[in-house]
Amino acid sequence: MPDACCSDCGGEVTANKSPSYRHQVFELPEPKLDITEYQLFHGNRSPAPY
Repeated sequence: MPDACCSDCGGEVTANKSPSYRHQVFELPEPKLDITEYQLFHGNRSPAPY
């Protein structure tokens, strides 16, 4: 519940029974990454000796 007095003038404040505005914030943890590198090599072969 909010304070019972106004922070500007010090007057009494009576809060509503339910909030006027409400929102949620989700904090997501930093993802852990597993990185795998794959390499594919191409080449040419020498002609077969006959």
